Amino acid sequence: MLAAEGVSDAEIGHVWRHTRRGEKYVAVIIDLTPIRCGSGPARLLDMIEGHSKQDDPLYRARRALHTGADLLTTKQTQRLHELFTADEHVQAEATWGIYQRMIAAYRAPEAER
Repeated sequence: MLAAEGVSDAEIGHVWRHTRRGEKYVAVIIDLTPIRCGSGPARLLDMIEGHSKQDDPLYRARRALHTGADLLTTKQTQRLHELFTADEHVQAEATWGIYQRMIAAYRAPEAER
């Protein structure tokens, strides 16, 4: 069984080309569950050809996603707007909204908390 927290996509954009033909970038998806559970080594689940960090809209927006909404530049605001209009990023939008409320609470003076 695959535990969600045990899956790593840290190798997105890994160069994995051993021939001159084809795309040289692949996303490597690894199951880390056996390591976390102490039951064995990590398992390679999949390699997706043609995927790089530069092609990933979430990767391109990572700095904006970690920035307070009141500190975003115009370009960052536009990038997030474009990201959040896609249905496949609705979870990222919800998480970003919660993150914004959390950092706003930490920034608020004691009396407002």
